Formats: sequence, C-alpha cells, structure tokens
Amino acid sequence: MMKIFFFGLCWLSATIALAAPPQVVVSIKPLHSLAANVMAGIGEPALLLEANRSPHNFSLKPSDRRLLEQADLLVWVGREMERPLLKVIEAAGKGAGQLELLRQPTIREFMPKAEPEPEPEPEPGHDHGHEHEHAQHTGLDPHIWLSPEMAKGITGLLATELARLDPANAPRYQANAADTLERLNRLDQDLGVRLEPLRGKPYLVYHAAYGWFERHYGLGPTTALTLNPERQLGAASVQRLRQQASAQGMQCIFNEPQFSPKLAQRLAEDLGLRQGVLDPLGAELVAGKEAYFALLENLTDALVGCLKP
Repeated sequence: MMKIFFFGLCWLSATIALAAPPQVVVSIKPLHSLAANVMAGIGEPALLLEANRSPHNFSLKPSDRRLLEQADLLVWVGREMERPLLKVIEAAGKGAGQLELLRQPTIREFMPKAEPEPEPEPEPGHDHGHEHEHAQHTGLDPHIWLSPEMAKGITGLLATELARLDPANAPRYQANAADTLERLNRLDQDLGVRLEPLRGKPYLVYHAAYGWFERHYGLGPTTALTLNPERQLGAASVQRLRQQASAQGMQCIFNEPQFSPKLAQRLAEDLGLRQGVLDPLGAELVAGKEAYFALLENLTDALVGCLKP
C-alpha cells in the first residue's frame, strides 16, 4: 500500500512539473509587456532590466545571472540593443533557449535601413571608446517595439515559441495572442487619428530612437541631438543643431527621462522651443500587461501636447 502511495506521489509530482509553464526572461519593459499578455493566465515572465538601467550599456548582477541560468527562454531585441547579453548567452550556450528578435526572418523582412547622419564629434578629452553598437553603427534601428506593426509580429513570434516549449498550453497562448493583436489594432487606429494632424511637423529628439514610430505614423522630419546617447555633443554639433532647428522652423524639443535635460533646456531657451519628454522604454510605467499600451499612448500624448498649434 505504501509503495502504491509513494509511486502515486511521484507520478503527481512529475505531472505538476511537466505542467509548469516555461520560465521566460525578457530584457526590456515593452517586450516584457507583450510577453505578459501572451502568457496571461499561464505564467509570469521575468523582467531583466528595470527602468533605471540602460539596455545599451549595463552590467549583470549575480541575481541577473541566476535568472538567466534558470530561464527556458530569453527574449531580447538583439546585439544592436542589449549588447552585454551576447557574451553571457555565448558563454552559457543558450543559443537554443533565446529569441533574438532582430535575427528572426519575420522581423527582418520589414527592416528598412536606418538613415545614418554624421557622427557628432565628442567634447575635447571625451573618451571615444564604447562597447555597444547602436543603430547607426550597424545600419539597423533596434527600437522595433515602437512600431505597432512590429509589436504584432513580436506577439506572433512569442506565441509560436511558447507553444513550442509548452505544447499543453498552446491553445491558450494562441488565444492570448489573438486578443493582444486585436487590442493592438484598436490602439493603432486610435493613435493614427490623433497623430494625423502632426504629419510633416519637424521637431528635435534627444537621440535617434523613434524611427519606427515616426515611419509608421508619417511623422517628422526629426533631428536627433545625438546618435549615440552615451556620447557628449561638441560645440560644432550644438551650433549645427541650432542652425537646423531655426531653418526648419522647429517648435518642440523632446528630452528623455534617462538623460540629463541640460542640453535640451539650453537649446529650448536659445531658440524659443517648447519642451516635452519622450520615453521609449517606459521608465515610469509599472511593468506588466498594460505597460506597452501605456507607452505608446504616452508618446502620443507628449507629441500632441507639444506640437499642436
């Protein structure tokens, strides 16, 4: 009798273990939000980088490494964005357990080449060295989540990969993905209506992060204060920006919460520009299902609030 009870317990434990959802780690908050929607009611993805950590240049804490070691799936944009992850993945041999979005055919087929601008010179004495390869260094714009169309593609990829890892819950992943796509479509339509009057209005942004959003909604032309947010601008570059903003009749300049506002404030005062804040990562948003939708709504609110007549 005891043997039967023991083997029954073992069978039950094995069944529960098999039924457990995959452990998913997602690099940045916008992607984490999409994953949370696809996994709703099944499991909770873990967020690797909180709002105060730049995806371009970060160091992994021991707790981060443990999280990655235990993960069944790592979801990240790619080496053009979260470059420090590349060495960790290669060292851990996690090639089969990671979804690098910029290397997925369904994403790459929609990838236009970024339009490089001349690199601004650094201030005298500023270190030229930096580890990450940003969008303009590689020809790829890695901020793909800012396009609702790309978000739909990412949602589909997540559902497919999760269903492969967890076949028992495949129908639920697909159903969640369908609900997410429907909501993304509604959001896209609403934002398109709100942003339509802003087409063709030039403005300044802190760094070249918004190409996907701008192309999708026909915004711009825009000028970036810097192509690489880790570098400082030299005096000649600042003067060029002044001339360009004045010649194009720009009305607004947008900073980002992760960076010092001093340069944007100085240019705004010199040129009489209105100031706004654009946040491509959702630094102040609570991580979870709502974060992605709030992120795009906040971008739209900021643009409309500053650029409206």
